[in-house]
Amino acid sequence: MRAPSGQRRLNRKTELPMTTPEKPTPLSVIRRRRWPVWAALLAVIVLLLELIWVCGSSSLFQLVIPIAARLERPANPPGASEASHGLAFSPDGALLAAGSTDGVARLWRTADGLLLQALQVGPGRVSSLAFSPDGLILAVGYWDGYVRLWRAGDGQLQQALPYPGPVQSIAFSPDGSTLAAGTWDGAIYLWSMDDETPRDQLTGHTDWISSLAFSPQGGILASGSHDGTARLWDTSTGALLATLTEHSGPVLSLAFAPDGQTLATGSFDQGSQLWQVAGGSRWRTLAQAAPVWSLAFSPDGQLLATGSEAAVQLWPAADGTVLKMLAEGPPATLSLAFSPDGQLLAGGGRDGQVRVWGVEEGTLLYRFSEGANAPFKRRAGRPPGCGRPGRRA
Repeated sequence: MRAPSGQRRLNRKTELPMTTPEKPTPLSVIRRRRWPVWAALLAVIVLLLELIWVCGSSSLFQLVIPIAARLERPANPPGASEASHGLAFSPDGALLAAGSTDGVARLWRTADGLLLQALQVGPGRVSSLAFSPDGLILAVGYWDGYVRLWRAGDGQLQQALPYPGPVQSIAFSPDGSTLAAGTWDGAIYLWSMDDETPRDQLTGHTDWISSLAFSPQGGILASGSHDGTARLWDTSTGALLATLTEHSGPVLSLAFAPDGQTLATGSFDQGSQLWQVAGGSRWRTLAQAAPVWSLAFSPDGQLLATGSEAAVQLWPAADGTVLKMLAEGPPATLSLAFSPDGQLLAGGGRDGQVRVWGVEEGTLLYRFSEGANAPFKRRAGRPPGCGRPGRRA
């Protein structure tokens, strides 16, 4: 007798073999199902071309650079804070300012190391900074394409000056009337502090501007670039006076001697050069064992300090022999600054520490940490000094 169809279906269910639940797809299989690398790159290229067509190349540059500024940062040692870029004492020596790749410019009181201000507007990296000659304004250059002017006394933002690309270096003229800024595209912009637009643009470098310095008299602007050259410009006419080409690597730093007759340049080629400003001829080479990231002349012009990967060295300006190698030098001293009285030398390192040495003894006196509200660290038995003008150790 034929079973009812409903019962047949029931028997069919009971006779089905038991099955195990389906295993989840392994993560490796999911990853293999993603687009090939070439397809992802093609999609990015198409997107960039569409953006260029819609908003133009300059607008696209302004869009991409803030993102790149956050991603492309120098590698720091494990556990270290952000690298220190830009270092300056205020004209009266009372303040020490340092910029950092974490986007913060910090102001410490030199006498006791108290952190007075932590100036930040966003995630953009700080590339350089400079005090105005009267000490009232701290200018800070950022990778987001702005130079921001902060009031040094209370940390209030006064003005933001826009540039067409990441700002890599800045400098005030001795009279404070002009602010120079060098960008990634190799251009230098001279900004009148009374106007809201650059008054002049200096072109000639083919790679980014790593360092700028005005002569003490203000008539000459020196620029160092990753194109391997340093250039001297007439600040009144914008004319190129000389191109210094003896370096075989990027020019990372430069500084005028206080008398304005000598220019020192430091390079990735592991050497520093001393040049006669009149005529642009080289007259001395200081050979070193690592790239020279920073250098500074003492206020009296007697000493030249150089910062490299392993040490900070003091050289007599009159000859080419090392006078002192400062102890406890940070790895890669990216910036150097003498206090106005010449008693102290500050160095900002890639490890995020700002160290201060006594010039006379060549010993480490104290150091600042880049971290917000970080403690002031001082070597026992050594007073920090206040850096007042007119005092010598």
